[in-house]
Amino acid sequence: MDDAWKIVYEQRARSDIPDYRKSCWSKEGFEELLQLTLKFVDEINSTNPITTILDVGSGPGIYCDALHRKGFIVTGIDYSPEMIALAKKNYPDITFSVGDGYHLEFADNSFDLVISIGALQCLLDHERFLRELCRVSRKNLIISTLWREDTGKDPAIILKEQLEEDSWPTREYHSNEVVPILESAGFSCTIIREQNRQEIRDGYF
Repeated sequence: MDDAWKIVYEQRARSDIPDYRKSCWSKEGFEELLQLTLKFVDEINSTNPITTILDVGSGPGIYCDALHRKGFIVTGIDYSPEMIALAKKNYPDITFSVGDGYHLEFADNSFDLVISIGALQCLLDHERFLRELCRVSRKNLIISTLWREDTGKDPAIILKEQLEEDSWPTREYHSNEVVPILESAGFSCTIIREQNRQEIRDGYF
């Protein structure tokens, strides 16, 4: 699954399509998630000042650019060399590196804030990925992924069934698959599914 998604992103990075489509978003969904992420970063910064931010799954670099413009020191990581090449070309003043979200090459507590928007839904081993985000974050995490209502079926069985039909399925998560992992690493969690009484189009935070 991980390798299959990587191929998809490599192909999209080389395609002549808008950057939001390179990241497999609709225009409306991409803009909503970006604006919400910036809003949450500002809220965190107002009460618990941050300087350094790591974006894991940074794609073509739009989130990194938006955060850089706000004055933060930003690093973008993506497992697609093509995406990283595109990000470096578009935003030469920002640090981008090819990296594996399962093995981030940073020391513990390296960043004030770690964000990952949409990467979780494209991963096979979500626990390993989340624990690595927690490890390199000194203070805060912002994570967005797709919501699943059902809690009665084993997530491993759901994924197995998906992989029998599609080598790169999009995963959905109930919060009980995500929150305990973050809490076990010492983070307190807030779940956000709505904005202005409307359900967030392409995921939850």
